[in-house]
Amino acid sequence: MQISVYLDTSEPPDKNNVSIDEEINNEENINEENLNNTSSRRGNIKTNRVIKNVDNRIVKCKLITILKNHNWLPKIKNIVKIINMIKTESYFFFNQYILYLLSNNKNINFNKTTIERATLFILSMQNTIRYKDNEYELLDNVYNSEYKKLRNNKVLEYSNIKSILNPFAYIARELMTNIINHLNLNFFRFQKQYIKTFVYDEFLKLKIKKSILYSIVSCILYNINNKIDSNIVIKSKKLQKYEKLNDIIPKMDELIKKFKEEIPLSIRENISEFNLKKNYNDVLKYYYVMIKYLEDNNKKRFQLLPQLTLKMSYVRFDSRMLSTIYDSFMDKSNKVGIKYFESNYKNFYKECFNFNKFKYNRIGNPISFSTNGYSVCINFELKKKNKQLDNDILNINENNIINIKQKQNENKKKVKDIVINFNEINQNKKFKRGLFDSDKCIASSETLDKYHKIGIDPGNKTLLYCVSETGKKIEISKGYYNKI
Repeated sequence: MQISVYLDTSEPPDKNNVSIDEEINNEENINEENLNNTSSRRGNIKTNRVIKNVDNRIVKCKLITILKNHNWLPKIKNIVKIINMIKTESYFFFNQYILYLLSNNKNINFNKTTIERATLFILSMQNTIRYKDNEYELLDNVYNSEYKKLRNNKVLEYSNIKSILNPFAYIARELMTNIINHLNLNFFRFQKQYIKTFVYDEFLKLKIKKSILYSIVSCILYNINNKIDSNIVIKSKKLQKYEKLNDIIPKMDELIKKFKEEIPLSIRENISEFNLKKNYNDVLKYYYVMIKYLEDNNKKRFQLLPQLTLKMSYVRFDSRMLSTIYDSFMDKSNKVGIKYFESNYKNFYKECFNFNKFKYNRIGNPISFSTNGYSVCINFELKKKNKQLDNDILNINENNIINIKQKQNENKKKVKDIVINFNEINQNKKFKRGLFDSDKCIASSETLDKYHKIGIDPGNKTLLYCVSETGKKIEISKGYYNKI
């Protein structure tokens, strides 16, 4: 390992080697009064963010193409590898912490700060955490009783790397977003899987057809997730026509009451995307109740929390992160300070990176980049243009109000006779058929009605997913494409 490249052993730890709590608070300019709040209020801290009148553009390319010094490539790869290793280990500890709370029926209340604290614990830097609150005590308990038995001791070697914690401010936000999206997007699918086990166990012995069982599951799902009066609402025509419906209604009613009581009050009868994201702690408890039953009865389970992929994830390098590794990368004896680097980062970026090849570099400036050691995504910051209001929509004059419908009809008449001229589009092309630039293909609705239109969504595993206007769907997989 090339740790010596960016270790700072010549000086004692400075304010750059502080806890993530401190780095984030300094970065976001949080007032000193807010810093004294307890962890229960940390999620409600309001930061004094400056809203910039800028747009952002992302450019993706190979990492080696932007490096002026190719000797940097293995060093950056090494940093990315180390950060990914720490990320995996901290998320493993965070999983243990959540399972401990759920299995011991403790009050669960976590956010991105919890993940940041988990990172400090696995690096044995928990002493830098200022708030020794209940969450800290629980983390410390899990760390000593559970995590230490299974931990990867190799990560402890990286605790002294200067500003190694800086990327974890972004990684914690990323992981929290993944967790909330996992709990929100899979809610109905996991709930259906859980209910299906009960329905099959109760009704299969009555020798009911599977098509009827599917209708029963859908009916129960609808009734437990919506505000329903005392009577069960049955929308399935197949279930309504079922001969023995009256015999199974009492059991359905019993299951509906049972399932409804298990749903937390904060989301009961209000299963919306906003409400699930807002009460993600309660949703996680509900997931645990369902998984516990499936596990006890040896049924197929689902993931409580999203799991990390084995591939290298992207790590963000901003001016703060780059300032700490600049001196060691450039082999300079006179070190450049962090504040000086951040205030003059444009000049340092020009010295280190080939950003001039991108058009956005001429009209804006790069502020950071993210890389997995191979590819890189560069974030350019551009000033927003002053958008003039479209005169076709609004013309602000005291005595002049444009009739929008009349203006739209005039525009329709102009494009009514426009037909796509494929010969003109293809005149400089070697192959006369294929994909066309939509900006150059202008046609009226009357012209398009003469063609059979198909919408195409390109992908990776499924190369093309096509849907025609008749509703027919076509999938062209990578394997099929290779065969033909």
